[in-house]
Amino acid sequence: MTATCPPGTVRAAPRGNGASRRRRPDIDNPLRPGVLMPGSVTRYLDLLDDQREAIFHELGPLPDAVLWYRPGPRVWSIGEHLDHSRVVNRFLRRLVIVYYPLASIFARPFRHRPYKTDIEHILAKPPSYPKSGGRIFPPKCSPRRPVSVGFLHEALRAEHAACRRFYTPRDEQLLGHVRLADPLIGAINLVQLLPIQAYHDAHHYERVRIRIKEPEYGREAVGGCHQWHPIGGDSVLLQPEMERRHVRVILQLGRSFSDAKAPQELHAP
Repeated sequence: MTATCPPGTVRAAPRGNGASRRRRPDIDNPLRPGVLMPGSVTRYLDLLDDQREAIFHELGPLPDAVLWYRPGPRVWSIGEHLDHSRVVNRFLRRLVIVYYPLASIFARPFRHRPYKTDIEHILAKPPSYPKSGGRIFPPKCSPRRPVSVGFLHEALRAEHAACRRFYTPRDEQLLGHVRLADPLIGAINLVQLLPIQAYHDAHHYERVRIRIKEPEYGREAVGGCHQWHPIGGDSVLLQPEMERRHVRVILQLGRSFSDAKAPQELHAP
């Protein structure tokens, strides 16, 4: 009878003959640098990129006043949510870079065994992380140290690219047996760490998405001669003399499509 692996588990490749079992540098066994990796790692790396590009596309040319606007005391701005994601990604990448060389030595004897690649068992009952996590990994950019939305985009893109450079040349079978311990999640391997990063990113992207879809969000922060309006997820900056005409057009379109499923997100002030 042929043994089967549980869902979300990858069966390692067979050992082959004796010659194929000779010890080689991990970077060349069985994948060479520059060769596309099969399986879960590539899919999770692509997910990190896709999520990031989607949220920054929705942000558009967001004014700095709105980007760093805090809606309440001890409440992060949009920019702080995005930079916190970068800080956490950077910490995990640096941790793995230091931890992997030694841990992979102990993981090598088990590399031909099945390993888990998903986190469905974790998401079935998501851990309740303490809110102090924001103080452990505070964003480096803040209303006191503001940067543009373009800078945040490029910084997070560079961090995800660095993560890809670490994972791509390495053997996924070995990554699947290098394990980390989390006090709330439990033991996970380095393949599972990627969807956890994606889950964490998505959590903060959703906080951002909720705010940019709120018509009144950031109005008092912009003030002055400009007004900011979220329109279908894209942010635009309008001059006052153009704003009234733009609002009338949007409201007319809203009445014309009142039966549409998508709610109108722009309202006259």
